[in-house]
Amino acid sequence: GTQLPIDRFLTFYYAHPGFHLNNLFIQLSLQMFMLTLVNLHALAHESIICIYDKNKPKTDVLYPIGCYNFSPAIDWVRRYTLSIFIVFWIAFVPIVVQELIERGLWKATQRFFRHILSLSPMFEVFAGQIYSSALLSD
Repeated sequence: GTQLPIDRFLTFYYAHPGFHLNNLFIQLSLQMFMLTLVNLHALAHESIICIYDKNKPKTDVLYPIGCYNFSPAIDWVRRYTLSIFIVFWIAFVPIVVQELIERGLWKATQRFFRHILSLSPMFEVFAGQIYSSALLSD
């Protein structure tokens, strides 16, 4: 079972329902995150944000008077967005390490930059959207 030819392996991989459910849940979670970002931005844009100091007790009066303490929510968005980019770059580790082992540093660097410049990650996002919309519509 572990020594399948590549064509049979890919047939098994893409035929598995978990592959399609994974794509669906990824797309749904990204849509929910974007909706949350839009709502948080609209709320923060129309509100007066407090001057936040972690060292002060929570019972102190927040300034300016009538402000809303959105600093934790804004910090959460920054951390979450940073983690998305970190995971994006970690996804390139296997292909770079394989190329590094097989062909050396120069070829690994070339392949990495060609992969980025060809916008191949954008194609993967597009393919994932197609898979998830096909699952939702059928």
